[in-house]
Amino acid sequence: MWSWGYGLDGQYGDSTVVSRSSPVQVGTLTDWKELYTTPLTTWAIKNDGTLWSWGFNTSGQTGTNSILNRSSPVQIGTLNTWSNASFGGNSRHGGAIKTDGTLWMWGQSTVGQIGDGGTVTKSSPVQIGTLTDWSKVSVGASHTIALKTDGTLIVTGK
Repeated sequence: MWSWGYGLDGQYGDSTVVSRSSPVQVGTLTDWKELYTTPLTTWAIKNDGTLWSWGFNTSGQTGTNSILNRSSPVQIGTLNTWSNASFGGNSRHGGAIKTDGTLWMWGQSTVGQIGDGGTVTKSSPVQIGTLTDWSKVSVGASHTIALKTDGTLIVTGK
């Protein structure tokens, strides 16, 4: 994985906080499966199903049980069952679905965008409800849309 551009919040993942005008390799690993970025934070799923994040983190959006910025990839929890994730726009929250069909969210929830019925920020993933039929999640700046396997859409936030 390679990154470049504005990097003053650690979103490159190369342990620096500088801007780059040419690509720089993020570590030496070659087993990244999916990559998700916002202007200041980055998340990735590896082939082994683990979820990783780095960059700007004032609202717990990295999901690492902290609000400290991260300049290199940090694994979110210890599970290896993540199959789909979303982080969008200028959002300070994120969401992911596990292989068992459960929906998990974290980060800023000032307008209920993480969907747990409250407005309290969460710095690590929390399961949303008990359903196991979620297939996709999509995060916007202050809302979330999730799709169930039967085609039903659920929207939270503003």
